[in-house]
Amino acid sequence: CTLSNSVTGEAISLTLPMELNKILVIDCDAETVVYDGKDIGLPLRWNTVRGPWLDLAPGANTLTFTDTGTIPGLNIDISWEDRNTL
Repeated sequence: CTLSNSVTGEAISLTLPMELNKILVIDCDAETVVYDGKDIGLPLRWNTVRGPWLDLAPGANTLTFTDTGTIPGLNIDISWEDRNTL
C-alpha cells in the first residue's frame, strides 16, 4: 500500500501481508510501525530522501491511500497533532 500527500508530493509505501481484523499503526512522529500490537521494525519505503516520515503542509492536505488486494470494509483512521513553532 502507499499513503501519499498530493500537497507535498511525499509518500510512504509498505509491503506487508495482513490478516483480517488486525490493526496496523504507522506512527510518523514516533517513527514506528506496529502490527497486531508488535513493533515490526521499519518495513517502509519513501519516494524521496528526507528526514521526517510524512510531513503535512500548513493548511489543507490531501492524503491518498492506494492498495492492491484491499478487502472491502477497510477502515483507515488518521490523526495528527497541531503544532506551533515559535
